[in-house]
Amino acid sequence: MIRFYAPDIESTATLPETESGHAVRVLRKQPGDTIEVVDGRGNLFGCTLLDAHPKHAMVRIDYRT
Repeated sequence: MIRFYAPDIESTATLPETESGHAVRVLRKQPGDTIEVVDGRGNLFGCTLLDAHPKHAMVRIDYRT
């Protein structure tokens, strides 16, 4: 599974614009797809894509490891 980088994932629950564009335009992720997100502080989040917007994709955090 491809991992995305979002340093503020816990507070915003959205991917940054570059990551959103890659997920939605390049990988064609759709609402309901699961993704993994890292925050750069050693945390890994399992997320479900809620809104597949190419500039600010919104996710729901399902778990944190």
